[in-house]
Amino acid sequence: MQWFAVQVTARHENKVKTYLEKRRGDGLADVIGRVIVPEKDGVLIAPGYVFVESAVWPDQYLRLARTRCRTLGTVTEEEITRLLSAPAEPPIRKGDRVRVVGGPLEGQEGTVLSVVGKKAKVGFTFFNQEVTVEIPMELLEKA
Repeated sequence: MQWFAVQVTARHENKVKTYLEKRRGDGLADVIGRVIVPEKDGVLIAPGYVFVESAVWPDQYLRLARTRCRTLGTVTEEEITRLLSAPAEPPIRKGDRVRVVGGPLEGQEGTVLSVVGKKAKVGFTFFNQEVTVEIPMELLEKA
């Protein structure tokens, strides 16, 4: 069996895992092995991804999963272990103080007003005025 990286709809990782475990119990035990949703302390490390140990290309039995699934390719068990052992970055949530680490607002600090997907709306104070800016999450770090 080989390990495959499967991209799934965000926040449907555990739904896909449950579906695959049910299929394994329904007679595909010789085809489907272990299923890993990479998370640490209840926080997803790789949102939108599931790792499946399988004897065949997973798209064949993922068609009926009732969510978007796309097999990206094979990965090694060492790569999965390295991903799972990496230190988890704390997620940025509404109300957190953050610092911008890139772009025209680099170095500015603000408060997260909302998080939508991979972007956050951050409130900054400029000249005693509150300004809201939408910033990609990769340009933010907790202050």
